[in-house]
Amino acid sequence: MSEEEKATFSFEDGVEHNVDDLSEEARLVYNKLVMINKNKQEFEINSKFEQEKLNILQAAYAHQLKTIVEPEERKIEPVSNKKKD
Repeated sequence: MSEEEKATFSFEDGVEHNVDDLSEEARLVYNKLVMINKNKQEFEINSKFEQEKLNILQAAYAHQLKTIVEPEERKIEPVSNKKKD
């Protein structure tokens, strides 16, 4: 990596730390933290998508049930022989 591309991170205090300067143990923990953050983000995205799918299915089944329980009455209008003006 070039100087501009070096991975850094910071804590709440805002102090930047260079990953290349970490000990082997600290780098291992850092890599685990990066993986956990990525997995957490993917989990949140997937859970939102799953909720969206469930909401769609819920609405579809509710509509299907309503059409079974409360079918629309077909209104048959009498045919008139009158001419419309």
